[in-house]
Amino acid sequence: MRCKPDGDEAGLEAGASVPLRCKPDGDEAGIEAGESARLRWTPDGDEVGLGAGESAPLRWTPDCDEDGIDAGESSRLRWTPDGDEAGLEAGESAPLRWKPDCDEAGPEAGESARLRCKPDGDEAGLGAGESAPLRWTPDCDEAGIEAGESSRLRCKPDGDEAGLEAGESARLRWTP
Repeated sequence: MRCKPDGDEAGLEAGASVPLRCKPDGDEAGIEAGESARLRWTPDGDEVGLGAGESAPLRWTPDCDEDGIDAGESSRLRWTPDGDEAGLEAGESAPLRWKPDCDEAGPEAGESARLRCKPDGDEAGLGAGESAPLRWTPDCDEAGIEAGESSRLRCKPDGDEAGLEAGESARLRWTP
């Protein structure tokens, strides 16, 4: 994402979502250290009372200070207690890219998801179960999600979601 100096969440409309990273103290809508979060912007910044570890709607602070990211910079991060994200120090950005070993299963253009790599999947050096941005296939039902909305879904037993096994969860975001 790109953060404007006025904290306007890169001009996203209400309901648009972006991946952000947990702050170094592990306090981002109650998310524990090492957990990842899909943050969702709403006009009033309301966190809608989600519990620890759940996704939370948040908004950028006016100074765009998110682990030292300056206005206009972008990042897709995941926080761990020792700052270890492919060898990065805490607060550094880690845009990751899937190697061919993890099957993207032919997604439609513009569709995206946040998935977890299978134990045999190699994702830019990430270990099994670590999270990364992926592309979503339309085989798993979006349960009536409108364009631009996001949700945490579970893959159906017969649904192929970039190689996820039945019952594994993925962060989906649908676009037309």
